[in-house]
Amino acid sequence: MRKQAKFYVILGMMSLMLSGCGQKEVVYDTESTTTVENSESSSEAPANATLKGELGIGEDATWKETIQMVGGSADFKTSITVPETQNMYTVTAKEYYLTSEDKKKIAEYFMDADSIRVDKDVSVTKESLQDRINMYEQAIAEGKYPKYQMIMPMDAYEQFVYSTFDYIQVPTDQEKASYEKEISRLTGLVNEAPAAADLDELSGDYVAEAYKGKKNDVEYAISFFNDETRNRSAWSLQAVDKNHFLQIDIKDDEFTCWELGAGIEDGFVPSNHLCQLTPEEAKEQAKKLCEDLGMYHMVPVTANPAQWDNGSVKELNGYLVRLVRQIEGVPVDFTTYLDDETYLDGENAMLPYSTECVEVCLNDKGIISVFCKGILKEEQMSEPVKLLGIDEVQEVFRQELKSETKGYIEGWQTLELSYVRVKNDEDPNQFTYIPAWRLRINATQAGFAMASTRHFVWINAIDGSRIDMDANGAPTLFYAYGLGDYE
Repeated sequence: MRKQAKFYVILGMMSLMLSGCGQKEVVYDTESTTTVENSESSSEAPANATLKGELGIGEDATWKETIQMVGGSADFKTSITVPETQNMYTVTAKEYYLTSEDKKKIAEYFMDADSIRVDKDVSVTKESLQDRINMYEQAIAEGKYPKYQMIMPMDAYEQFVYSTFDYIQVPTDQEKASYEKEISRLTGLVNEAPAAADLDELSGDYVAEAYKGKKNDVEYAISFFNDETRNRSAWSLQAVDKNHFLQIDIKDDEFTCWELGAGIEDGFVPSNHLCQLTPEEAKEQAKKLCEDLGMYHMVPVTANPAQWDNGSVKELNGYLVRLVRQIEGVPVDFTTYLDDETYLDGENAMLPYSTECVEVCLNDKGIISVFCKGILKEEQMSEPVKLLGIDEVQEVFRQELKSETKGYIEGWQTLELSYVRVKNDEDPNQFTYIPAWRLRINATQAGFAMASTRHFVWINAIDGSRIDMDANGAPTLFYAYGLGDYE
């Protein structure tokens, strides 16, 4: 298998990290205009009303008191943040898996159709599957984690992937048993996979997983990760030669891309930034890309400068733009992503369907990379829903915090109202976005800042029930995230 560049995006190292019209060259076209009545609905707010006022939140928008927790009391002071909107809704949506037509349109959007060829180096073949089987067998025999690292899991390669650093401990017996199951699964795929020699390089019916092609003399590689049986729906595009976009020399896998800006004011651009685009222009380009591909509901929430590092020289050039779903102008909570190493079903290693996210890396010379995952097909949006007032919300949190351990909690950042995705108990392929309050907790353990949202408290803003995030896909607040490269 060809070794591709390790393209890392390090987020928050300085701190923490379908409406509309567009071109009708639609790929996903996940927009829905269906609106349904809801038993918890309320009438539209008056034209001059604000959500903040409707919820009874004062001008200072702060909450301060001492709350008793397990192990001691905590002095509680936090800001209260609500969206700039009048109403909030619930939205149901289903998992969406790419069709061959989707893959064709995505590939031909970024690459000239007559240049596109199947990328044999990274396509699933009998040989690549056997390499993977051998890797797990070696890991079991030597009692080590598999010597294989990927940022974005590939269709036949997605499970039990761990970063291989010297300090990682040996796998547990349960993990070794999981490797055995993976060996069995991969062995079953070998018979169905083509031999490398039999792969047709012509793109044809777009049943392959990986393609290469050119546009404006720039070569791109695109990989699709599409498997309904394993909750996989994503794709990743990369410029093969990053040197076309940069001044420093980037060789093979000897580089890193850092995202600057986490924890600083949005829109900040350092004076040594070589890209001529403004953050807003970068956002507009990324948004248009999504609209051109039919993802009208995705909106940009951050556009931070990209710093490239080849080990000896750094170059600040381009932006990393992150886009998330918006519901009537309000972005879904974008500080949470489903943890790809947390299983909904540990025994069978069933990972959750990823959160909706598009990440675009670009500069004034063009698109460098795109990573898209977890896109849902919207089904229904409710009428405006009635939310609990702030006094009721605070009382719910008081009661919930009584059972929380004071321990390493140092304080609270903010009490935020946003949208969060929850599973549908009756249909495992369906989700609902609901308004929810999140209490962001500052915590440390063994001297390190804690990033997991398991240390946060989430409350349904409609009925006041606590949301079990582990049961809904174990979201985690992340420090580091990859933009789609793998090796």
